[in-house]
Amino acid sequence: MKRWMILGILLLVFLFGAVNRADAVSADDGFNPNANGGVWSTIAVQSDGKILVGGIFTSIGGAARNRIARLTNTDAAFQELSTDADGSTITWMRSGAGPEVHNVVFYGSSDIVVWTLLGSGTRITGGWELGGLSLPANANYYIKAEGKAYGGIYNASTSIMESIRNIYLSSPPAVTDWALY
Repeated sequence: MKRWMILGILLLVFLFGAVNRADAVSADDGFNPNANGGVWSTIAVQSDGKILVGGIFTSIGGAARNRIARLTNTDAAFQELSTDADGSTITWMRSGAGPEVHNVVFYGSSDIVVWTLLGSGTRITGGWELGGLSLPANANYYIKAEGKAYGGIYNASTSIMESIRNIYLSSPPAVTDWALY
């Protein structure tokens, strides 16, 4: 298996060439892991925020690594999925060292099993937003934001980032007009 992996990497190098920096589409386009060879892809973003990368390098940041490395984020990744009080707008704010996401879509569910597409998000400063909604009131409801993070040379590596939140929107009490006769 190791021989096939090496042959696959060599084929990629032959076809596409190599780079010494991660060509990730991110908020920090100057990201440079200081690799002595090509960084080809982001393999995974782990739950602790560390990033697995693969390529044709033998060291990253001065540490010996053989074609795979685990990079540490120095800043935490933050995200907040929320809705306004009347349920007409969903906002997904992202900051810190998390990867930039694209093609964001929002979903809704009453049971967290079956999801209904609510629509595609619009880019706003610091995140994504979807407006014009009429989310259900006086019931537990789940909202989900899902986006794609691209990385590696020619954006060959794609990860799905998502956030799910339970919301409960209260409708205002009905107002009764009392006529005085």
